[in-house]
Amino acid sequence: MPLEHAYLFLAVTIFLLSSFGIRRSLLLVLLAIQALGGSKTAAAENQISVLYAGSLGNLMEMDVGPSFARATGFKYLGEAKGSVLSANLIKEKLRTPDVFTSAAPKVNQLLMGKENGDLVRWYATIFGNEMVLGYNPNSRSASELKQVGTDDTRLYEILQEKGFRLGRGDPELEPKGYRTLFLFDLAKKH
Repeated sequence: MPLEHAYLFLAVTIFLLSSFGIRRSLLLVLLAIQALGGSKTAAAENQISVLYAGSLGNLMEMDVGPSFARATGFKYLGEAKGSVLSANLIKEKLRTPDVFTSAAPKVNQLLMGKENGDLVRWYATIFGNEMVLGYNPNSRSASELKQVGTDDTRLYEILQEKGFRLGRGDPELEPKGYRTLFLFDLAKKH
């Protein structure tokens, strides 16, 4: 993709995000990528392959992918994996998607620069998210967790209780995994 197209793509992305909802914006971003010089292979095969963060699975498969296919006539081929794993698959040439959507800008750095084969020369951040603690309302700690933030209940005390189980993603495969570890490092310091 020529540099002037990259700037145009970025401007279009910012406009779309301010004018439309996230789902419509992502669809239009995918359309723009294809229009501005997506893979020649995809164009020849009348399809587009998208490797995306697993956390986007429902959005991509139930909304964006089908909408993209209807709007363009292209076949949408989506694949969900952890962002770090996906970047490594691309780097090792085990996946060659037309579009890669990671869950963290930091992951894109794994594909940038000469030392990484210049697989990505630029990217645009189009979403943001927050880390949340979800819990089963039937768990033995549910009543305590529900009180966090409403009284003097301290989350770190609940997390240290004997038998408390906390799940997180693998930090080697996805941003939520290493962000969880980062969260706990911050908690130790403060």
